Amino acid sequence: MISIKFLYDEKGKELLFSTLSKQGWKITIDKSIEYGTKYLAIKADTKCRFVLYQSKNKSYSKIVVEKCTDEFEQVLGCAVQSVNEALGDPNSKDNKQPIKKSNQREIKEIPAFKIRIGSDETGKGDYFGPVIVAGVCLYKEDEESLKNLGISDSKAHTDSQNLKFKNIIIGILGEKKYSYRILSPQEYNKEYKKVGNINKILAKMHGEVIKELLTKNPECKNVIIDQFAEENLMCEELKGNIKKGIHLFQTPKGERDLSVASASMIARGLLVEEFNKMMQKAGIEIPFGAGNNVIKTAQTLVKKLMVEKLSEFCKINFSTTDEVYKF
Repeated sequence: MISIKFLYDEKGKELLFSTLSKQGWKITIDKSIEYGTKYLAIKADTKCRFVLYQSKNKSYSKIVVEKCTDEFEQVLGCAVQSVNEALGDPNSKDNKQPIKKSNQREIKEIPAFKIRIGSDETGKGDYFGPVIVAGVCLYKEDEESLKNLGISDSKAHTDSQNLKFKNIIIGILGEKKYSYRILSPQEYNKEYKKVGNINKILAKMHGEVIKELLTKNPECKNVIIDQFAEENLMCEELKGNIKKGIHLFQTPKGERDLSVASASMIARGLLVEEFNKMMQKAGIEIPFGAGNNVIKTAQTLVKKLMVEKLSEFCKINFSTTDEVYKF
């Protein structure tokens, strides 16, 4: 449980919720309590809870986060800092550092492996489209070529750039040094119904990609994963399925390594291609994310193609589905 000071008034609250909304978080009232209100923050299939306490003089308050992800903590911390500064808080520097808690995942220093497999995923937070995992086996011989391209995390590039880079990276690597899995919305919905956890689905996909690359590149003994869940989930998935002596290294911000960054751009480029195919099939523009524009698009799609068609385009376990059918 963490807390942070916040300049409280209706304008501040409105600005805070607007900032969170732009990051893809939908904020709804959970319930009213003495001296405050409990809120629910929802993004894709992730739900976080926080309490906004109002001070007696109604000038300052504090936000207490009861249950959340590392991502929401960071977004909330930056949003509060931004609002406090905008409203003239003289002590806003107190909020400059991201919020931390004791069990926050550690960002580890990545060892300098000569040969390593890097894997990353995309599509997890998008209501429309598939989830995709890509992996790259990186040798020293390819590093210079990829560095000269300016390869970095796909989030630092536009979708058109990721699509272009995806093709260039694949061309440089050759067939045996990359692999990927695409789980279509229909396949995802069936799998989620059985498993009930998106991280378990992703762990299985990462495992399949890594196993394929290790088979194609038996001299590789190191694997770097951009950590998306607790470490034991990926360890369990790979246990008994990869040879002894393989070093599995997991860390947030894994894209600091060129192998993971390359995998990230391949995955995002593939996602852009899949979205383009969906738009051709649906005959309408389809946005990324899970915000209000996504809800409106899904409602248009339901009216155009009938209700049962939604599972061909969307991850229907998302709370977004409930909003779609409120028209």
